[in-house]
Amino acid sequence: MLAGALAWALAGGDAETVGSLVVIGLGSVIADAIVWRFAERDLDVPGDATLPSAPWGLVVGPAGALGLATAVFLGVPLLAVACAIALIAALPGLYTRFPAGALPSRVVADAGRVRWFAEAHGVSRGETVGGYVAPVGESGARLVVVAPDSAWASLMIRQRDVDLVARLARVQLRDRTSPQAGRDLATGGRYWATMNKSW
Repeated sequence: MLAGALAWALAGGDAETVGSLVVIGLGSVIADAIVWRFAERDLDVPGDATLPSAPWGLVVGPAGALGLATAVFLGVPLLAVACAIALIAALPGLYTRFPAGALPSRVVADAGRVRWFAEAHGVSRGETVGGYVAPVGESGARLVVVAPDSAWASLMIRQRDVDLVARLARVQLRDRTSPQAGRDLATGGRYWATMNKSW
């Protein structure tokens, strides 16, 4: 929205309308960043580790810069000051994203996807979910998570990240060669129709 506002300002758009777009765009970006930063994640973080900070500086900083450029081009000092304040406030977020002892963000993102799936299919916050790991190639692994309602999802991750992702997402790893593994997976008509389309 802010890039569009800048383009509209460069094309000779009305200052009041473009300024309104900048205010709405910057406000929504800041609101998203606040929600993103303080969102509670249901992950089992080891005691000696921390989660990486949400990259709010990477989101708010460019938005503030675009808003500032638009306000300067339009010649609206109050809007320029507001955008400059947002830009300056975002600068610390560019540098403090990875505190000492922070877990890799790809691992946290993978674990977050697993928890989202598990909670969407009947697993309560803090509860474990069953899963299986199958090696793929030399360094990859396929993590299959099976929800209590027999819905399942798989995720390709690095072999070295399997234990950490499973711990963070509260996945209880089971033996993939046991007959129970096949019984846990729901493979109805919809699943087979999807498989047929993939060929």
